[in-house]
Amino acid sequence: MSVCRGTVKVNGWKRNEIRALLVNGRSLGFSVKEREDEGRKPAWVRILGRDPKKAGVRSSRPRHDCLYGKTVELDVPFNTSLKINSERGTTYIDSVKSVKINQVRGSIYLDNIKNYINAETHKGNVIVRNSAGKISAQTNLGNIIAYKTKTREIGDTFVARTFGGAITLQSIGQRDVKATSSSGAIRYIGSMAKRGGYAFNTTRGLILLVIPVKTSCVIDALFGGEFKSQIPIKDLEKTKDDFVLHLKGRLGSGSCELKFKSPYGRILIESLRKKETHPVRKL
Repeated sequence: MSVCRGTVKVNGWKRNEIRALLVNGRSLGFSVKEREDEGRKPAWVRILGRDPKKAGVRSSRPRHDCLYGKTVELDVPFNTSLKINSERGTTYIDSVKSVKINQVRGSIYLDNIKNYINAETHKGNVIVRNSAGKISAQTNLGNIIAYKTKTREIGDTFVARTFGGAITLQSIGQRDVKATSSSGAIRYIGSMAKRGGYAFNTTRGLILLVIPVKTSCVIDALFGGEFKSQIPIKDLEKTKDDFVLHLKGRLGSGSCELKFKSPYGRILIESLRKKETHPVRKL
């Protein structure tokens, strides 16, 4: 589906059919691109900004396939895989199998996506909740927030990247996590998996980790500001190269990899437990 303008709302439902509604907009129609081998039911459907059954608009003009309106509402089967290109508007998607969305302007809200997310907006926020599988979220001008994600298969990754905003991650279940912000803060709240890999990079922002006291990770950090930790770091090594400090150490037995990079920012590690006896110490 391509949307030139309009708010998009997609909800998964039990029915094995698609319902589409365009509010205050132009035409709306369906094009079946592929059918099942058995039963000949539609397997791949394209939603158009025109009715292909009506004459007057040639299919060779792709601009007329783009949807215009105040709101586009879709009800689709739970196991639907969606691909959306949107130029302008906010997008809400709930309870489908997978989502691939590229948006020029507007925020993206994703909830209960079962298997896969690839979400990109050039100007807006990306919010992901209660979703699973391989997840990639990117925005040029906006924030990224993710809450309660989990793996679907071994090797599922979580990648968040913003060039002009902050990243907040809480209760992330993937073992391979990368978060990058050019100038904004990065916050990670929750546990870290054994044999996992975590990388947090920002040029000028704060990196804040709120993790359990018993976290076990090898730490490798490059920073130009300060590094503070409420959790004792063992086998601590520090070297300096011009204005950048290189710190190595470990939490616990060091069963996962934790990498930081913040040339002009600060790095803070805080205890997730409410009653913590270790004070914040400058390293």
